[in-house]
Amino acid sequence: MNASFVTFILPVIIIVFLMLVLIAVAVFFLLIRGSKAPSPTKSPQVAAHQAGKHAPSRALMTLSWPEGSYAVQQLPITIGRESDNDIVINDATVSRRHARIYYDNEEETFCIEDLNSDNGMIINGRPSRRNILLDRYQIRLGETIIKVSGLTPRNPASVVEKEQA
Repeated sequence: MNASFVTFILPVIIIVFLMLVLIAVAVFFLLIRGSKAPSPTKSPQVAAHQAGKHAPSRALMTLSWPEGSYAVQQLPITIGRESDNDIVINDATVSRRHARIYYDNEEETFCIEDLNSDNGMIINGRPSRRNILLDRYQIRLGETIIKVSGLTPRNPASVVEKEQA
């Protein structure tokens, strides 16, 4: 073999081959990761229905954000990035299990609590770990702002609790 082939062309061929292998491995892992990520077109309502969660027709409140909305019909609910949450937010700054909304029987109020998320929770411009929820409140989880609407004071007996598994 020619000396220039061994000293120049053979290392180039090896480098190109290794780059192709790295690209193939990266594409493989992206495909696997992409198949496990929640579908951005799947609405929380569809996800809740498919999970077998049934609720009465009257909503307790509606939560709206730029990519969707969710009629809350029973409590508690969880909000986060992972698909097992009642509300799935497709935002990298939202934790996998970011917050929980529930009804506090002692205070007779709707509440939201942060579930030890990385980026915290801001209610109406103020950082909070736990807060009551009222109509027209704004909840910020990561970079996503969720607006509360349709929430009215209720008799505690009218709040539907989810069945415990």
